[in-house]
Amino acid sequence: MKITEKVFYAIAIPAIFAVLTLSALLYWSVKTGFDDYLNAHDEQQITSSIETLQQLYERYGSWANLALKSLDPPEGRANHEPQSDFFRPPPESVDHEGYFPQPRRRPPPRRDDGPDRPRPAPNDSLLDSHGLRAGDLPRALNALGVFGDLQMRITLLDESSRILFGPPPKPDDQHFTLKVKDTPFGFLLVHPRPTEESELQLAFLSTQLTSLSVFAVLIMVMCALTALWFARHLLGPLRAVVKGYHVLNSGDYSIRLNKEEKRDDELAQLILDFNALADTLEKNRTLRERWVADISHELRTPLTILRAEIESVLDGIYPLDEHRIRLLQQEVISLSQLVADLNELSMADQGALHYHRQPIQLTQWLQQSAEAFRPRLAQKQIQLEIHLPTGDSTFMGDSQRLHQLMTNLLENSFRYTDAGGRVVVTLSETANHWQIQLDDSAPGVPDWAMARLFERLFRVDKSRTRRAGGSGLGLAICQAITEAHGGTLQPSHSALGGLKMTLTLPKT
Repeated sequence: MKITEKVFYAIAIPAIFAVLTLSALLYWSVKTGFDDYLNAHDEQQITSSIETLQQLYERYGSWANLALKSLDPPEGRANHEPQSDFFRPPPESVDHEGYFPQPRRRPPPRRDDGPDRPRPAPNDSLLDSHGLRAGDLPRALNALGVFGDLQMRITLLDESSRILFGPPPKPDDQHFTLKVKDTPFGFLLVHPRPTEESELQLAFLSTQLTSLSVFAVLIMVMCALTALWFARHLLGPLRAVVKGYHVLNSGDYSIRLNKEEKRDDELAQLILDFNALADTLEKNRTLRERWVADISHELRTPLTILRAEIESVLDGIYPLDEHRIRLLQQEVISLSQLVADLNELSMADQGALHYHRQPIQLTQWLQQSAEAFRPRLAQKQIQLEIHLPTGDSTFMGDSQRLHQLMTNLLENSFRYTDAGGRVVVTLSETANHWQIQLDDSAPGVPDWAMARLFERLFRVDKSRTRRAGGSGLGLAICQAITEAHGGTLQPSHSALGGLKMTLTLPKT
């Protein structure tokens, strides 16, 4: 499986799982909340029904009066006078089970009907213990809107627990006592809500489930698209780096990767690091090629001279005298020095040079090293000036390697300073460092060559021979010794017109 697919699945699967879990929780919450709403609505309806029944019973004094008087207009009130909305009963009838009756229209009064016309005597066979006919009380309560949508779940009992209407009581009914001035006059039983969900509930929950399903599918699609985009966006630079690595591995160090301008993350830094690596490899290959070419040239020159001198002696062109032998010896010594310098640089690159650090006095060491080189400077009438501070100048270092460093710097000044010039050596200190400055007079070093002075086998004047200009390894050896002591060596233009080398060494 590709890493793009792994990243896609790693992002998409948890996101989809979270969406499904959230959808299930939301559906459960809606369903539970809807049930809670129905229960709260039932409680409100029950409380309202109980309060209304107690008020009506207190007003009429009995179930019979409540049923009969609440249906007929009060005596002495004209038929055309409207009753209040609370007590206006619509004409209804009751079914045979005692539930709230279905509406029916009362017959219109005949002409001789009037408010003073006496009510016909009821048939005693149709009356119950309260003097009510079947359906009177349910019709009256329904007309008054006492129970609302709870009417199919209500059983009403009188104070003797006799059923006034409704189905027989069940063990799991809710029981409520009806009281007027702390005197019970009946009981209200509320049957539990049916366990099977009603059509209204099913329709509501189905609508919510459909909406949640649509939203969940849309969100999962969005999550999948986002995960795909993120995987490509995240792994795009990685694919470019892998492709670039294969190009580097083939030996082409000129490849560079393009970084998105708006991208500023670890992957952008990875691209920059890849380009830096490619730059370093290309630079090192160029230096290596030039290094091999320069080494070949440096070795070929003394060997060519030796071969020519020996062949001249063998052919009888030059006599084999002491002068000729000294010339040959000088070439061998130069060749040996070049090989020694190359070996020392190779060991420095490998970290194989050994340093014997011990406390030394920089003033004493610098005085001895500079004075030892004074006779050689005098060969070109170059004046040497030494400026040293007083006091303690202890430094932990290898005196032999530091002497080699100073000798190479003075040798560089000797080779490139015009006759009759000056060389000034100065030791100073700061809070945390020692500074040794070596200034020489003209000629100076051009700006373009200043940064290349420490390159191996580099010479500012290409026309100088190895004998006149040295091997080109002296300053590179000086830099290696300086870095081994934790210091820095910086070239710059000198106020005397030549080159200034600043050696900075830490005090600790």
